[in-house]
Amino acid sequence: MAFRRVFRRYPREAVRELIVNAVVHRDYRKGVPVTVSVHPDRIVIASKGALPEGWTVETLLGDHDSDPRNRTMAEVFHDAGYVENWAQGIRKVVEGCRANGNPDPEFGFALGVLKATIRSATPPGGQASECPIPLTEVQRGIVDLICADPRISASEMAGRLGITERTVQNNIRKLVELGMISREGNNRTGAWKVNHNEG
Repeated sequence: MAFRRVFRRYPREAVRELIVNAVVHRDYRKGVPVTVSVHPDRIVIASKGALPEGWTVETLLGDHDSDPRNRTMAEVFHDAGYVENWAQGIRKVVEGCRANGNPDPEFGFALGVLKATIRSATPPGGQASECPIPLTEVQRGIVDLICADPRISASEMAGRLGITERTVQNNIRKLVELGMISREGNNRTGAWKVNHNEG
């Protein structure tokens, strides 16, 4: 089964990673919310809170240890599957931008606010192009199962594929982010839909 997608201006996983980072590292004593500003040529995500002692923006871009400001919150996001590997978030953002054709993300810290900027992969008004989506064997298996039974549950998929339910849920989340599948209705009575088919 071959799939194609329209390249988007911004890599979804990279944007999601930056938002998760902003929420986890925000200084909640300040009462200043995380902001996501969408401009014609860029997305800017800002979070109030100082960097860890001795850190600079360059530290974020290099190899570094994980030092979340709100450790309990970070662990909750990790258990939910939104944080996969500690201290790998910024690297994933850079890789996601490059894979999608965006310039490398920009980071700046001033007046106690950390800002991350992702610039558009195409100029405003430009046309996005199509490219094949490489799917893993597990992801192809999930799509095949959904095609055969749109109401199949994650636990049933796990049993059919011989993997854990959490692995199924993580891959479903990635397929949703890619726009490959979507959920219609609620978790109890709804069904899955494959959005991009062969051809």
